[in-house]
Amino acid sequence: MLLVIDPVFFDLSQSALLDLGQAVFALAYVLVHLYFPTAFILQGILLGAFAASKFWSTTLFFIAAVATYRIMHKKWHTGMFFGHIIIGFITFCLIYLHAFIAHAPFNIIFYQLKTLKYWFNHSVSSVPGDAILLFLTGQHHIWWQNNELIRVIGWPPMWPISASALILSAIILRKKRGHYFFLVCSRCCIYALLPFRRPTCGILCLFFPIAI
Repeated sequence: MLLVIDPVFFDLSQSALLDLGQAVFALAYVLVHLYFPTAFILQGILLGAFAASKFWSTTLFFIAAVATYRIMHKKWHTGMFFGHIIIGFITFCLIYLHAFIAHAPFNIIFYQLKTLKYWFNHSVSSVPGDAILLFLTGQHHIWWQNNELIRVIGWPPMWPISASALILSAIILRKKRGHYFFLVCSRCCIYALLPFRRPTCGILCLFFPIAI
């Protein structure tokens, strides 16, 4: 219910954006890893869809978070983990197969590295962790005006309330529900590292309210 009345979610759902689709694949990818740890084929398919739904750089943070969780909980299986990454890469290529053929010759590796360089240069110009600041206060820095703070129109007060309740419940249930605690902490760490962008805002508005 909180997600349905969220103004940012409503705005994103009315626009031709890929943020919500990527958020759905991201959530499904994490949940399958937590509750179906041996289903590496499904994990790979979701990873490929996650990467192909928008720019693939966000998937790197999720892969790192999942790998950390598996190592800490002694659930690491080298063959399955790298197998799901290979399946994810194949899925990614199959999704864009038509584009590769239609625009041949097409150097996918060069193109993706060039896009990654642009993303990195564009992201470091912002303040890391701005997504958390936006989520809790409704403000973020604008890098094109000496990092001044501005307030986002339509910021819902339920964001910090739901986030506080979610984190508190994760702390209380950390021993009984390890998956739940990891799900909350990993997302907080990921968004603490990421700069503010509208796609980040889109994923945030789906993840935190839906988890509460």
